[in-house]
Amino acid sequence: MKKIKLIIIAVIAVIFTACTDDTNQYSTYYFTDSEMNRAFRQCLELSSDTAITHLCVPNSDEFGFYNYSDQAYRIGLPTSANGIMDTLIAHGQGDLIDSLILKTNLAASYCGSGLTSYFEDVLESMSFADPYRILEGDSNAVTNYFILHNYNGLLAQSVALMNLNMQTHGGTEAWNNVINAYYQITGQVVSIDYTNFAAQKMTNSILNEMKKEEALIRTLVSHRGDTTGKLYIVFGTLDQ
Repeated sequence: MKKIKLIIIAVIAVIFTACTDDTNQYSTYYFTDSEMNRAFRQCLELSSDTAITHLCVPNSDEFGFYNYSDQAYRIGLPTSANGIMDTLIAHGQGDLIDSLILKTNLAASYCGSGLTSYFEDVLESMSFADPYRILEGDSNAVTNYFILHNYNGLLAQSVALMNLNMQTHGGTEAWNNVINAYYQITGQVVSIDYTNFAAQKMTNSILNEMKKEEALIRTLVSHRGDTTGKLYIVFGTLDQ
């Protein structure tokens, strides 16, 4: 009888040894889908807040669409308007282009509160299918999932905000000055929806900054916020 007990103990020991996860392969599988969804929402909350803090800053020499990141996000003219720009510059009216670009970026910089409200509403109830695949995905997996399911909604909000702020901060008038001057020179009517173009540029800039922040969240502990939050705990498994 004693020998049988020893054999049973030995078998159990072998089983537990075989189940030891020395590679941490299964270390992420300690969370419910609800917990991971919460972590991903926190990731998007933090990354969208960061993007808005960087870009939606009016009259700043360091931040805002006009100046931030070596002017990488400055909203200019679409390529379809290159002929307009060249014509006005050639006729000594390049200042109209400069004024348009300045006022357009100023208008975008005033869209922060409206963008924040949009993200708050959408993220409150957003859910993620196959969350483990997203966690183990590339550096932008969470943001790309958001883009796949919410890009059109964000763009619609951006268009509404830009229409309002272009009117309020002189961008619409500046665009009308540009196309009227071009018509006086060439007799050609311009049919470009410039405000829609600017809204799309603003949307893509916000999303690009969100992607950068997600990559930092995935690699740097300092970007995960409160150590007791789901964001910190769930993404911490990527360090193993």
